[in-house]
Amino acid sequence: MRRLEKKGLIRSRPGDPTPERGGRAKRVYALEPDGLDALRDARRQWDAMAEGLDGLMEAES
Repeated sequence: MRRLEKKGLIRSRPGDPTPERGGRAKRVYALEPDGLDALRDARRQWDAMAEGLDGLMEAES
């Protein structure tokens, strides 16, 4: 997460402490616009790979 934040793809802030976490604060993350673009690009690549694998598996049947 630190590397993504350093690259400017996400931002973080401390959340409120909770009793379930022994009074420790959670870290809350949000996507930056460049992070959303990177996520969409990764999804397109994943979908293209999955389509190729589907074609291979159908050819094997």
